[in-house]
Amino acid sequence: YGNDEEFTGVAEPDSSVFPSDTVYPRTPTQRIPNTLKRNSYLQSAISTEQVEQQLQETVDELQKRLETLSDQKQTTTERLAKIQSENTDLKSRLLSLEDRFHDLEGQQARTAQSEQQRYTEYINQKDRTFLQEKEVLQSRINAIEVELKQTHNVNGQMRKDVKELKQKLDDVVFQLRDSQIRCNNLADDNEKLLEQIRLQNEELEAEKLYNTQLAEQLSHPPLSRTYSRTGSILKASEIRIEDLVAELQGLKSENEKLKRENKELRENPVVAGVNEGRHLLASPDTPSFAAELEVLSKDELMKKLKEQFSINDRLREYIERMLTVIIENNPQLLEVTTSSGVSIGFMGMPSINCQQQSSLITTDNKSVVPQNLPSTESIKNDSFSPITTTKEPLVKMNRQLREYIDRLLVRILTNDPDILEKQ
Repeated sequence: YGNDEEFTGVAEPDSSVFPSDTVYPRTPTQRIPNTLKRNSYLQSAISTEQVEQQLQETVDELQKRLETLSDQKQTTTERLAKIQSENTDLKSRLLSLEDRFHDLEGQQARTAQSEQQRYTEYINQKDRTFLQEKEVLQSRINAIEVELKQTHNVNGQMRKDVKELKQKLDDVVFQLRDSQIRCNNLADDNEKLLEQIRLQNEELEAEKLYNTQLAEQLSHPPLSRTYSRTGSILKASEIRIEDLVAELQGLKSENEKLKRENKELRENPVVAGVNEGRHLLASPDTPSFAAELEVLSKDELMKKLKEQFSINDRLREYIERMLTVIIENNPQLLEVTTSSGVSIGFMGMPSINCQQQSSLITTDNKSVVPQNLPSTESIKNDSFSPITTTKEPLVKMNRQLREYIDRLLVRILTNDPDILEKQ
């Protein structure tokens, strides 16, 4: 019946041969006794041949199953060997992957450490740069605050000086108007005197003609007595003519004297007022608003600074309007001639750059010598450079603006004060 030791596994039952074993599968060693028992029960009914045939079939079946199991065992062995080889490969791959994982982990740790170090250095560099920029900005803020305080001081002093100059300008304008009225009155009186002299000359000419006719009549003998009387009349007329001529010469000299006095009246108050204004501006003991500005807050300081900028803008607009009126009515006031006699054009607006080196200020047919006006003896650099907060401080700009206004007012008041009335 075969070797029972080779049956190490569970054989798969064949449903076509043993239908009863499908529910309870048995091993081949258990099926043989059961078959023998069943044959013993049927021994009386079944013949021996049938038993042998049945046994032969059972043996054949068992041999077939044995071969099948052998094949299955071989297949299982091959599969097991294959699985073991695959397991070995997988273990080797696992080891290689673990090694690679450890390598990658170490490399990643080194990369992370280098990146962390690099970012730390970058952050430190940024911090140093930020501190440097902060120091620079703080220094700029301090400089701006100092300049702001100086600007407040200068602007307060400028406001006071402008008020004083405006008051003095009003006084000078009033004096100039009074002088103009006096000049007009003197001119009217002069015209009246000239008219009287002309009438007297006409009377003298008529008397001369009459005397000539009378002398011709007296040349006749009957008129000799009349001639002697007429001679005395002629002498008296000549004496009167001489007196009138002397009076005319006195009136002319008095008129010239009045003209000189009028010119001095026009020049001296302007020069005195401008010199006094410059003395006040240059005096170091003039009061300022520094103490008042120090107690103000930052918002109030900025507000006052904006107000001062607005005042400066209005002042520049006023100067530009004044220059426009001067150019439209009497542009010769702005004409400047150098010492060599070469004209260099007109004086620029406050927003235009130009260099002026002059020794004379020319009018229509007159020239005012700078020595007669001390305030205009130096007219160099008479224009403003562009006002920029980055190149020139506001203090220098305000000083230039004051000097420019002084020179311009002196020229206007000296040559043509009616322009101020038009403005």
